[in-house]
Amino acid sequence: MPPCVRAKMQSSRHRLGTFHDSAFAALRSIVLCGIAISPLGAQTVIDRRPIAADPPFDIVEAFLAIDPADGSRLLAAAMAGSTDSSLVFLSGDGGDTWRPTGPVPGAAFSGGDPMLAFGSAGTAFFTTITPRFTIWRSEDGGVTWADSTEVPGRAFDRQWVAPFVGGAYPRLVVAAGKTPRSDDVRLDDIAVTVSRDGGASFPAPTLIRPDSGYLHVVTDALVTRSGRILLPYLVHHASVPGTQALLRGRMWLLASDDGGETWDTPRNIGMTYSYSNGNWPLAARGLGVGGIAVDESGGSRDGWLYASWSQVMDERVQVVVAASGDHGEQWSDPVRVNDGGFRSNMSTPAVAVNEEGVVAVAWYDRRNDPADLCYQPFLATSRDGGRTFGPSVMVDEATGCFANDSRWINGGDTMGLVAQPGGSFRLAWINGRRGSLQLHTAVIQP
Repeated sequence: MPPCVRAKMQSSRHRLGTFHDSAFAALRSIVLCGIAISPLGAQTVIDRRPIAADPPFDIVEAFLAIDPADGSRLLAAAMAGSTDSSLVFLSGDGGDTWRPTGPVPGAAFSGGDPMLAFGSAGTAFFTTITPRFTIWRSEDGGVTWADSTEVPGRAFDRQWVAPFVGGAYPRLVVAAGKTPRSDDVRLDDIAVTVSRDGGASFPAPTLIRPDSGYLHVVTDALVTRSGRILLPYLVHHASVPGTQALLRGRMWLLASDDGGETWDTPRNIGMTYSYSNGNWPLAARGLGVGGIAVDESGGSRDGWLYASWSQVMDERVQVVVAASGDHGEQWSDPVRVNDGGFRSNMSTPAVAVNEEGVVAVAWYDRRNDPADLCYQPFLATSRDGGRTFGPSVMVDEATGCFANDSRWINGGDTMGLVAQPGGSFRLAWINGRRGSLQLHTAVIQP
């Protein structure tokens, strides 16, 4: 073992008291001597512009979706900091221009936690928590929107919608989120429901209790071209002895190959460490919990899965990625993506794979602010299946700044990242240019 790894592991055991875990040790042995740099040139930011430079209110929580049948069609979203309204913007020219779209012209959608997804034949879906799990459907790629429908249930949080695109179940739309357990509101169930009429209606959700931990947070929802449903989720297990508010947990993956009729045994993606609300400034930085992406390039890693999440290392929130080459059965040890060192906290990772099999991860990075408050969007790429990542690129020099006790210290819990035709990636994020919170986008060429 290299000396720097050994020394770091020994000092960490001292800080963590008597806690020992083989997965944690393996993780630290990968990352603590610094990120492994692959032989890549730097990514190039070739387009940067506002989606909404003057929104009617300060906005947070960026999201982005691209039509798999027409890469020139994109939808972006963000919500008001009050969480009672969300804005959606449509581009029909590959992101060169954007215009607002809504349930009626000029109107915002009700609710917060905005999520977008495209299905087949130009259909689009938009969902918020109102506080009900509410879903709107568009048959013309987001130009107009049908009346909303609600997922039955008492209350939901961190909801997702994922339509099938072709395959054996072209009319199915998956909706998932977390909901309080009826017998103990301090615990959560994963609620999953599948619409079989294209999203016009949803039956009562199936409640899944896959683990004995608490705070079961669904971190993404994805349907592959083969029709496989993938739901990664985060579970907190217990406090780490000898630490200040550090929690141990795991990332898991739920999968279904029959349109949601049955679900496989959850597969372990990797161990997580995060701060509890007892250390709120750092806990808030870890609220953006990442996502999942699939390689559908047709290349040598076609079908590989990549999961990203936030991870506490050396008392700082960092960004990691794990890969699976067998459809989620087994996962690699997580690799730290950000190359800004352990002196600042990173947050809100997003992951995507382009048509060449290149993996991109974006995050909010605080390396340039000694106070560890203001963030900037960064992105790094991997060409070897997530084993190594090249040097990161700062996508925008403008910063988003929030108070240390702000709920929105990360600009929300999500940022948008999609792969575009031709191999580029498009990012959507919240920044503070011109003194207000705005929704911006950029194209990054790996």
